[in-house]
Amino acid sequence: MTNYLSNEYGLLIPRRRVRLKPVDGDVQSFDSAALIFEKPVVITASDDSLLEGIASGHRSVLTIINGMVYKIKGCAIEKAFNNDGLYRRIHNGEAPKGGVIFNDAKNELLRTRQIGNLLTRAGFCFPYEPQESFLYRKQWVAEDVMPEWFRRIDDWITELSYAKQLGIFIEAPQPFPLGAAVMKIMGDTRLPEIYLQREKLPEAVSDIAYKFGLSAGAQMRVANEYYWGRRDAHVGNYVVFLEGDNVYIAMVDFEEARPVSEINMLERLRYNFWQPKLVPRSVWQQGINFRKKGKPWIPSPHFRNGLERGFREGFKNPDKRKPISLDLLCDAYAFN
Repeated sequence: MTNYLSNEYGLLIPRRRVRLKPVDGDVQSFDSAALIFEKPVVITASDDSLLEGIASGHRSVLTIINGMVYKIKGCAIEKAFNNDGLYRRIHNGEAPKGGVIFNDAKNELLRTRQIGNLLTRAGFCFPYEPQESFLYRKQWVAEDVMPEWFRRIDDWITELSYAKQLGIFIEAPQPFPLGAAVMKIMGDTRLPEIYLQREKLPEAVSDIAYKFGLSAGAQMRVANEYYWGRRDAHVGNYVVFLEGDNVYIAMVDFEEARPVSEINMLERLRYNFWQPKLVPRSVWQQGINFRKKGKPWIPSPHFRNGLERGFREGFKNPDKRKPISLDLLCDAYAFN
């Protein structure tokens, strides 16, 4: 593991290298921060590139500029610039494949700052600092899969005065500008990347999972005034990183987050229904984004049980958190 502890990107697990190239668009500073990029960039498969980086999931990249590590979320959209017209590639039926909507990128920066400040004031180490956003000169439109007869009914529903408050209306797909969020980071290793490593000592795995859970549950409680998005947050939304001799975990990925007071009635009912369950369902379900050949999709029972117990206790008592030593992580897993 020594090679990766000294990794220049602050990663605990190795990832593939990628290349970046500039494209048409604008760079907008967040909160008057000094601009890092002169032009927006995208991940490229060509040799015509100016920067190198490390992949982060299916739509983000890490790169180093002037000795600092930056994460660009939403930049895997080179295909949008290879064709004229709208970008139509879809991910999960409702998002641009490899990218994000510009307004979501701006919201991610804002909520990262707000929630990060909450967690920092509560004594947590937070790894992301909002920097700037890209506004690509490309637009994306979702596929309209709504039958015409249902669309007519939906048009009638939207005329009702309470339809928007209930959140039951469905808007026809409209073109949206593509964007990306840029953040300065301390680390970006995802929790599933940790638990998919080979286990050494089951007792140490259970212990470190419990401590991860304590911190994750406590953070959820501290940031409880924010709704994390339409989908339930999953374990991939937690970043593990090093600071000195300790390992930390932090909740991230807030492109859909907003204060609970701002969500509509149906979302609020859903939020109140799921909130008592707390522990992300993906602890018990398959995580496709982190699948590796010959390895399980979900954590072992040692990890699952430890994380769930810690998460519930941490949410109930946020002050119960415990330091997580690097030695314990090394006792638990064999990093290649």
